[in-house]
Amino acid sequence: MKKVVTFILSLCLVLALLIPGLADEVSPETKDSFTPPTVVPAKGIEDFIGEWQFYWIIQDDGTEMNREQMLADGLVDSRAEVTITESELILYTDFEEHLNSIKHEFIPEDGSLKILNGSDEPPVFRLNDNGMLSCLVPPISSISSVGMTCYFIRVTPQP
Repeated sequence: MKKVVTFILSLCLVLALLIPGLADEVSPETKDSFTPPTVVPAKGIEDFIGEWQFYWIIQDDGTEMNREQMLADGLVDSRAEVTITESELILYTDFEEHLNSIKHEFIPEDGSLKILNGSDEPPVFRLNDNGMLSCLVPPISSISSVGMTCYFIRVTPQP
């Protein structure tokens, strides 16, 4: 139970930092174009395993933020924000070196990865046709009444 609460609180902290940045208006000239990729079913847990970085966030109200904006606002740095292994998910933040591991469950019926956080509507990771992961984060009433979809790119090991 402690791990579930820790995960939820950490996700809330990350989202609390990201949401104010998403509220800033971005002029049309500086806004990049992002077409959300198509979700495809993962063949197995191995499609999710690795280190991942935030790439783009789209709130349900249409507000967007790209990684460059997150970096400029100091919301993320050059390291991976999420590490997924066969048995756990670790969410890295500026607040802690890393969090306790959070359990997940691969759902073979639709090829998704459900976060076991004790919520009625847990975050769900899905594989996309371009190799990205997307994570649907339902609204968190204590922070925002707007849900969002976070897109992640795989961190490529440096040679």
